[in-house]
Amino acid sequence: MKKISVIAAALAAICIGFASCAYNEGDSATAKKYSVTVIAVNGNGTLTAEADGKALSAKEKVAPGTTVKFTAVPKTKYEIDKWTITGGTLEEGGTAGSTTAKVKITSSDINVNVTFKWTGGAFESNKAYKGDIKLSCFVDAMGGVDFGAGQPDKGEKYKSLLEGADIAFDSEGKAKITARFRKSAVSIHGINANTFIDPRNSTPGYYDTDGVKKDADFTISPEGDTAIPPEKDPAYASGVRYVTLMTFPVSTDASVYNLWIYVNSSVMGVQFCDGSGTAGAGEPNKATRFIGKITIDWSTLTEQ
Repeated sequence: MKKISVIAAALAAICIGFASCAYNEGDSATAKKYSVTVIAVNGNGTLTAEADGKALSAKEKVAPGTTVKFTAVPKTKYEIDKWTITGGTLEEGGTAGSTTAKVKITSSDINVNVTFKWTGGAFESNKAYKGDIKLSCFVDAMGGVDFGAGQPDKGEKYKSLLEGADIAFDSEGKAKITARFRKSAVSIHGINANTFIDPRNSTPGYYDTDGVKKDADFTISPEGDTAIPPEKDPAYASGVRYVTLMTFPVSTDASVYNLWIYVNSSVMGVQFCDGSGTAGAGEPNKATRFIGKITIDWSTLTEQ
């Protein structure tokens, strides 16, 4: 158990350390340079930026006078709807239907958003569909661990926490996803840690298409079906009844839905969210920088 404690402590320290790193406006190396932020709204496509033929990283800053090229690529059965560009001077593209935009850096940061619209037609009312639906809860520490997707390449016991999902449309054509979860495990430097969604101190939820966090309908495992939390948890001996199902509204307006879930394990727990917080590991119901999300490939849905 001593090795597990050491790994948990190291993970927590790394998580907190990531949150404490901040850019100092007084750093001479980045003086008079400006940030470039790109958002492909609701995950219905991708949006990338490059300058001088080189892709820009998320934290990279660019000098005035530089022209940045933005490229939008819609997902299957989506098309580019609208560009929203603030800052800089638009030199080319960036109009409805354009796949690219060129913006010259002047004297401010640049923010570029692209929205996409569904072209695949309507789904039938009172029908349920299945398709390519995936869960990700990634922690970029200890070499990177995805507590949601799991590590299926390591074996059967390391499968995704998401056991399956379907999307049902009601008589008005409104859709809800039903996501089914199980206990699983991940391997962290040779230590096997069972994983599960723990609802005790953090009510499972989701973020709607406007980015507003809302509670989801959920169910937990029956009595006697429990998961093991960290050794210091009061329920270590008795076990924890874990989340087995979540339901919430979805639509073709979004391919990616961020989740508010606390993924616990026998080693450590992490609050996954939209990535907007600064809390560290082991702090349920407090926003962290770690994103939990369900991705729906609407183009793959077929009637059950």
